[in-house]
Amino acid sequence: MKRPFRSTTPSDLLLPGLVLLCGATATATALLSAERPTMFALVVCQTLSVLWLGRLTWSRTRQWATVGMLVAAAWTLTFLASSWIYSISPGLLDVARPTQALAIVELSLLCLIGGLALSPRSPLKPGPAFVRVLPTTLRPRILALWCLLGLLALAVFFDSSGGVVHYLKNLNREGGLSRGKTYFEVLALALLFAAQLVACVRWSLGERLKAPHVAAVILGLALVALLGARLFIAIALVELALFYALVRRRPELRHMVPVLLITAILVIFGLGAIKRYSNYQSAHPGVHTTFGHYLRTAAGDELTTAYANNYADGVRLIALARITVPAYAQPEFGKEFLRLLLQPIPYPWRPSVSTAPAIKAAFYPSTTTAYAQPLQVVSYLQFGVPGVVLAFFLVGAGIAELDRALAKRRLFRVSTVLALLALSVDVAVSLRDALGPADAVTALALLLLWLVARTSEVPLPEPKTE
Repeated sequence: MKRPFRSTTPSDLLLPGLVLLCGATATATALLSAERPTMFALVVCQTLSVLWLGRLTWSRTRQWATVGMLVAAAWTLTFLASSWIYSISPGLLDVARPTQALAIVELSLLCLIGGLALSPRSPLKPGPAFVRVLPTTLRPRILALWCLLGLLALAVFFDSSGGVVHYLKNLNREGGLSRGKTYFEVLALALLFAAQLVACVRWSLGERLKAPHVAAVILGLALVALLGARLFIAIALVELALFYALVRRRPELRHMVPVLLITAILVIFGLGAIKRYSNYQSAHPGVHTTFGHYLRTAAGDELTTAYANNYADGVRLIALARITVPAYAQPEFGKEFLRLLLQPIPYPWRPSVSTAPAIKAAFYPSTTTAYAQPLQVVSYLQFGVPGVVLAFFLVGAGIAELDRALAKRRLFRVSTVLALLALSVDVAVSLRDALGPADAVTALALLLLWLVARTSEVPLPEPKTE
């Protein structure tokens, strides 16, 4: 039996060889203090490493429908795109030169690939092309109760936030308005999870979605959009796409890529423009500008900067971490884990964990908001570069384990498949935000998804075959 992800042919060694060549070039140019060549070499190295990750995790049977391919796509949107933007326009990075940040990004990616390739467990035999799911029906009353609970939580959330209109007009203060209401915000997702479950059950039975089912999914996404939670919308869409690809039918990449690009643009830039419009109004209190006029005049000019320094600001935040620790503050040595453990305690009674003044000033712009910190930043602020190395080796091993779990030759319950897919997507999400509060919300949402699915499903006996 071959070892997992082991290169055996000269063509398999091409990408690793190019990565090493670019890494050596970046090191040599850095020693010569050549800033721009070093940046370009690191970005090219990162691009080849993403291709290497995709090559390692592409499956003959599952093709692109693997956890590793999902992480490669998330990495491209989160780090690779902004890395190219900074290499072309270094002046966009307003905190420091991007060279060291790009080096940490590449180091973390290589460690992830190493953890994936060196995963200690032997690989399973090639699994079936599709995940086998038990025939399932639903309990309508239980599903209705979850929807009612979601509606009540949504009503309480908006009522305590000053109403829907007030909340949408002040999305730039989203953190402050939603503070202390995390449980209501998560419970409101039950509406989306119920619709998601109905769609997945029909797909598992080989049936198409009818108009009411499509309308339910759209309504659930729309209600979540009212929360200003672009991430939850993206997660739900990715989970639905993965479930369909793993259980029902695998769309070809030439059809998938345009759909994914259009959806990403709408979710990232479309919904993001609403929040930026709120920020624009706050920055220009004496000027009345309609949303349409803002889109025509200001939104396009700030698009590149907004993407690199806001939507996919991982490189910028890594650079910020590098100039903060250890020059102005010492590593926290695990305080973020303590914050994560304390996060489920309601805000009024939750003990506070101190943060060094320099870290607080850099990453917490106000008492109610904090930057979405990627996993590199969280692990670096805790334990420095060794923390980054260890964290991404563990992530790589986790990706390999999740792909093995989904490749097992057994019948799955719908709730089990949904939980595994949600966990896989959460791994990709941690690349964007691995902060304790965000991890707690993600874990609560995963638990709620599993509860909605497990309590509402009724697995039927598998028909016997003679």
